[in-house]
Amino acid sequence: MNPNPRIVVNVDRGEFLHPHRFDNSQKLCELNGHLMMAVARLLAAQNRPDLPGEVRDHMLVGRWAGQHIVIVGEKDDPPDAEQPNLYQHMMAHGTNLSSSAVVMLTSDPFVARDIRHNWPAAEYEIERARKEHAALVESGYFSGKGPPSTEDGDDDFSL
Repeated sequence: MNPNPRIVVNVDRGEFLHPHRFDNSQKLCELNGHLMMAVARLLAAQNRPDLPGEVRDHMLVGRWAGQHIVIVGEKDDPPDAEQPNLYQHMMAHGTNLSSSAVVMLTSDPFVARDIRHNWPAAEYEIERARKEHAALVESGYFSGKGPPSTEDGDDDFSL
């Protein structure tokens, strides 16, 4: 069991990526592969000519560019004793973009082929990701009309 599981967090948007959805371990030294490819594309400037057209035009490419991104662990100390642990806060109140990021990655035929070849449950995970991404899109989340991340409105977190 991992003594301090990790997630990748966009503090500004209240969004995160969970390594397990990319067939990755949650150990800091093992965050790699498709998870980091998703992070790179989220951080990339939009309309990058070096990305395939299907990926370049995806709604997530560049979504996190210029924002505060951190990798946090479940047992990390909060920066301020008054604030909750960011990992725990995000797991309870954040938006998990992992499924949408898997859909973004599989829109690239080369990456989709690699995922299908290397992930033991690839077909199941890709289909699950498509359904969860479609639900987020239908909710209006990406157009700013989605539901608030918490019922009490307490979704602010600062570094």
